[in-house]
Amino acid sequence: MIRTAAKKRPKSKEIGEDLPTSMATISSRRRQMRPTNLKSITCFVVVAISVMFMCLSFIFSTEEAIIENLIADSKEEKEIKAVQIPDDTSTIQYNQITPTLSGCESFVYGDITPQPNVTSIFNCGSNDGKCKWFYPAKFLDGDCGLGREFNHNLQHMDDLRQKGELWKRGPPIVLPWVSLTPEVNYKLNGRTEPFPTQNLTFVHIHKTGGTSLVTSFSSLASRKYAKGKRFTTYMPPAGRSPLLRKPPRVTNPTNEGPPSTNTNPNPRFDPQSRNKQNWEDSSKHLNGIVKYQKTWGSTDSTLFAVIRDPAERFISAIGQATGATGSTNNGVAKVLVDECVKETSKETLSCFVNLVKTNSTWIEVHFTPMVLELSFATEFKDIPVAIFPFIEVPSLMYEIGANPNIKKKEGRKTRKFPVLADMTLEDYDDDSMRILCEVYRADVLFLWQIGYSTNCDSVVDFKEKDTFVLEDKTLQRGHRHLTE
Repeated sequence: MIRTAAKKRPKSKEIGEDLPTSMATISSRRRQMRPTNLKSITCFVVVAISVMFMCLSFIFSTEEAIIENLIADSKEEKEIKAVQIPDDTSTIQYNQITPTLSGCESFVYGDITPQPNVTSIFNCGSNDGKCKWFYPAKFLDGDCGLGREFNHNLQHMDDLRQKGELWKRGPPIVLPWVSLTPEVNYKLNGRTEPFPTQNLTFVHIHKTGGTSLVTSFSSLASRKYAKGKRFTTYMPPAGRSPLLRKPPRVTNPTNEGPPSTNTNPNPRFDPQSRNKQNWEDSSKHLNGIVKYQKTWGSTDSTLFAVIRDPAERFISAIGQATGATGSTNNGVAKVLVDECVKETSKETLSCFVNLVKTNSTWIEVHFTPMVLELSFATEFKDIPVAIFPFIEVPSLMYEIGANPNIKKKEGRKTRKFPVLADMTLEDYDDDSMRILCEVYRADVLFLWQIGYSTNCDSVVDFKEKDTFVLEDKTLQRGHRHLTE
């Protein structure tokens, strides 16, 4: 068998002359080729491993980014919950909200925690509190405030104030104050319990039931053992609004000299000088504003205000600005009536909505957005204000020893035209409601921040809108004082 195999070997030569003639030759060639193959394989493995590491690195970095986003979303979700104003005692603070703007991470929105173990409707955030703390200066902060887009109005108001051109012939901006103790006579107007020791100041935002509260403060301050004073932040000067000024009449046809430009009938009395002193006196008082507390220093006081649904308030403002009791000499009533009082309430309301859109809300003080009037009345100071919904006016009247069922102004009865007296929310059409809510965007966001729902919620949109939980419907239920 071996021989047979040996005899067949030459045949392989015939098939291919270049084939190896022995296994030794084959082994030799394989040894020569092995280094080259190993180098190629090594290079291939190195490249493959590098690519694999690059892919894994990309995958892990992507997963890390996703995880970071999830963590950020989780934090944001917690921050959103921090804005909720629960009905029970809470330790939540506005400064737990992280602003979305770069550079605002440490911005403090204000402490809204209630005073522990204190029973009062003025102890906002507690079980008995019927208010919510608000810091207008923080809300309108030009860099980080949620209402920063409205900050420019503050300088405009102050410029007009210093020039004596703000809200000409309008009512004064007042801050009635009272200091109470249990010794003050409380057995009047149905009150059944002594007054607690407390110092209260009221900031009157127009068309929110404030006239009744202002007069009640004066009555309370006159009682034995009570102390009180009405601070006047600003007294609007006489004169016609520049926006509605008529051409001057010629008073010297003989051309004997230019007509007098002196608008002050009493040269000895400078209204601007009085306003400056009023502003300074109010400023000193406002420096003592604190949240509600157990003990009170001689200059301490808690400041509170009442707010109202913007659409309801605007209807009341129309009735007032067109010459209702207290505004018959406001200098613009006749022009407003001639311009916008129509045959129906719907037409009239639509006209007034477009009027403030075109001419701005500065034409008459009662049209001023609440948050701007609040900021002006507090002289732009960084202080807390206890904000009560309109429906709580009777409770406030009781707290200051007044009859909860008495209203100083019966709005519908004092309005001069039936189309104004009969005007209701149903007179808004979709277009006028949309315009009205855009005009009062500042108030809508202000009320959103402290958790109050309004008739504008479905109309106005803000990028911050989802940040707020509108759990309080009291503004939409506040029709009891709609006629004021």
